[in-house]
Amino acid sequence: MNPDTSSRATPDLPDELTGPLPRSVLMSDGDARYLLLIVLLFFVGGSITLGWECFSDIRQFQQRAFLRSNGHGAVGVVTGLSFGRYTPMTVHYRFAIGGVTYYGKAKRPQGLGSWTGLDVSDNILVRFLPSNPTINHPDA
Repeated sequence: MNPDTSSRATPDLPDELTGPLPRSVLMSDGDARYLLLIVLLFFVGGSITLGWECFSDIRQFQQRAFLRSNGHGAVGVVTGLSFGRYTPMTVHYRFAIGGVTYYGKAKRPQGLGSWTGLDVSDNILVRFLPSNPTINHPDA
């Protein structure tokens, strides 16, 4: 069958394809500076946030290592539990040393199922530094 003699007519092209070509657009110097400033702000803000989180994690690691070697134990009482949709469970607790009550909170370690049965007013073992009881953590 010869396509030239076909009985089917070719469809008309839409106006979008038959009109003039779109003009080319260039970024001005002001737009480029604005974009560079935004990217720089996101980069600096992200770097500061990441640095702060790393510093906090290192400090907590050092404190827990020091608590394991030099800490004393005390019985604490769970005062509250926090559950988040995308965050691990947090336990809030208090304990008393020498007549002074100290408070603390800790997130549930990953892979540790021992905190799943905790409830408010349950007793937990807390490790603290005798020289500074504000540095404390539940003894998992």
